[in-house]
Amino acid sequence: MTSMVLILSSMLAVVTQEKASSTFGSVTVGNEYFSTTTSAASVLPIINNLTGNTAPRQGTFGSIILTGSVAGGNIDFFDATTTNVNLRTGQNATSTLILASIPTGAPAGTYTYDSIYKHGILMVTSGVNNSTTTVTWR
Repeated sequence: MTSMVLILSSMLAVVTQEKASSTFGSVTVGNEYFSTTTSAASVLPIINNLTGNTAPRQGTFGSIILTGSVAGGNIDFFDATTTNVNLRTGQNATSTLILASIPTGAPAGTYTYDSIYKHGILMVTSGVNNSTTTVTWR
């Protein structure tokens, strides 16, 4: 009887251990994406530092989700925390930091990149009436 209780106890411990490391949806805990939604631009340009601060931060630029077609100007995403080249680490030229560029006329939809950024994500809209945009990263 005692050996039966020990066997059942050890089986319960294994089951409990496996549940603690389970996944939710299709992403394991710790690999979730962050996201932000920007409103349609009415004034140009609009500059958003999406990763939240000026200190360099590395991660993965996930996707851009447009709710409507882009009208009146591009939406550009840079691997940077500022538009001022003199304030950037290594003073990299803007043309070397492009993560994505959504041109005027791009249709609504999800644009997936899953590319690495080394500094941060800076979003610059250069037109009016751009669609509402959701951006994901981790």
